[in-house]
Amino acid sequence: MKKNILRFSFLNKTHTIFGYFLLFTISGFEAEAQNAKSTQGQKSSKIDPSKNIAGVKAETKSDFISGSSEFIEQGEVGRINWSRFYVEGDGYAIVDTIKHPSKLEAMLFAQIEAEVDAQNNLTEVLKGTFVEGISNVGVMSSGSEENNKLITSLVKSALNVGAPSYANGKCKISKRVPLYQNGLAKIMVDDALANNPSEFKNPFIYLNTETNVGLKNVYMNEISQVILLVEGPYQPSIFPSIANEEQIVFIDFANGFMNKLKQPPIVKLNAKAIKNLSFLKNTAILKVQQDKNGNLVLTDSSKEKLVGYKGSEMSLLSMVKTIAVQD
Repeated sequence: MKKNILRFSFLNKTHTIFGYFLLFTISGFEAEAQNAKSTQGQKSSKIDPSKNIAGVKAETKSDFISGSSEFIEQGEVGRINWSRFYVEGDGYAIVDTIKHPSKLEAMLFAQIEAEVDAQNNLTEVLKGTFVEGISNVGVMSSGSEENNKLITSLVKSALNVGAPSYANGKCKISKRVPLYQNGLAKIMVDDALANNPSEFKNPFIYLNTETNVGLKNVYMNEISQVILLVEGPYQPSIFPSIANEEQIVFIDFANGFMNKLKQPPIVKLNAKAIKNLSFLKNTAILKVQQDKNGNLVLTDSSKEKLVGYKGSEMSLLSMVKTIAVQD
């Protein structure tokens, strides 16, 4: 990836005041660099919903499953944290002491260059984020000048994760934006709704068979929360959709976003944690599989649990607290 280097003609080593400013700035960087390094590049960790890194808070604080770990989609230039709902881009620059003989000056210019690189890479990660089905932000925003302007504005508002870090002659900066609240989802929700219109006002009536028409589902009436357990591989998206085998969407999480319902975090579960799901009270574990269009399709065992359930789309959607993926 090409680096964007900003040049400042006004920089002159003979300017004493500016030299003191550089010394003060870089000394602060060096003091925090070691601490910042320890927070960079982590692919997974135990969930700590109370954490607040770079001012972008986790949007859920109580819906994580005990024993779960974060689901982080790691890319070459950044990452998406689907558990704590944020997107990050990393930027790098060489500390060029040949072009800038003063180490402080070289570090400052490297920081400026790394900032630009981080913004460019954050934009790349955002545009590669899947919105729903198999469509990503870049595809859905293609030709949309308004969306591209909003994404640019979102990137400009990105906050740094910790302080710049220096290692092996390079400066590294990571920048973060929210995935949902005042973030990428806000830009893409209208397109997602237009692309996946729901087909059913009362979605689970179609699951009734002739022998079960009118059957009251006592099981679902006693349930207060639902966990969608994904079998097999899963490509996360901002607004996942639940569909039938004919790829007809009957629940779209974009509706939940528009109705200010909490979006369910995606988490990883090991075999022991999955086994413990059966001990959760008032919780329905509905197994799903992702189809070729990116929709979540209920397995036969999940359909059996829903036979006779006549809840509305919104009531069931509000009950989904977590999407769990087998680690």
